[in-house]
Amino acid sequence: MYGLCTDAHLIVQHLLQVLLYFAETSVLANVLKEDNFCLVSLHPGWVDTDMGGGNARKLGMEKAPTDVDESISAMLKTIKQLSVKDNGEFLDTDGSKMDY
Repeated sequence: MYGLCTDAHLIVQHLLQVLLYFAETSVLANVLKEDNFCLVSLHPGWVDTDMGGGNARKLGMEKAPTDVDESISAMLKTIKQLSVKDNGEFLDTDGSKMDY
């Protein structure tokens, strides 16, 4: 029973995080669009950090597929290519649109 409660808690926590990111991005993007701001949520990928690498090892992998420098470089490249038309979007590190 404990495992079920823990799994349910993690699912609810994840759903609440997604909802919060969506709400923050959508609301702020809508408010700021009149001032030609571009506000996006940017997914960093599965990065080999303490948390990401730990999850990879739990799945039998040596490390997460993306290192920190690679993720940052990809996000900076995407940020440089953003325009007002991207306002309010959820983007992967390569700039492709993702669903919340």
